[in-house]
Amino acid sequence: RIAVGKLSLRQKEHLVTLRPYQNGLAVATMFYADEIRSTAEIFDDEDADVSDAELQMASMLVDQLTGKFEPESHQDEYRVALMQVIENKLGQGGPVTAAPEAPKTTVVDLMEALKASLAAAEPESAPAPAAKRRRKAG
Repeated sequence: RIAVGKLSLRQKEHLVTLRPYQNGLAVATMFYADEIRSTAEIFDDEDADVSDAELQMASMLVDQLTGKFEPESHQDEYRVALMQVIENKLGQGGPVTAAPEAPKTTVVDLMEALKASLAAAEPESAPAPAAKRRRKAG
């Protein structure tokens, strides 16, 4: 026998089952009826064309990947990485502190800096064009 109830978790109400497990009780969340989608939304009613060779290959692949479930072979990678960061911080011997503040710099007026940059890039005012000289033959 199992018990069905409600549990508030992360500011949301969940439907749960409570059942005996080993020497204690286990809670498992379930879906409400309106949260369950029909498979008709995902699959067409038409049958897919699958050849015998494709079906045999798929069956062989499933057989090769089938094995006994070993929960100890799976781990929470995020938690492991977080614990490693914590241990590294503690191993340094000092308390964890915030990063030092960036040194204060002077604020530059971007418009003035742009004008100065443009002025510096302009070629110096060219001298007035010299009068064309004619060469006299002679």
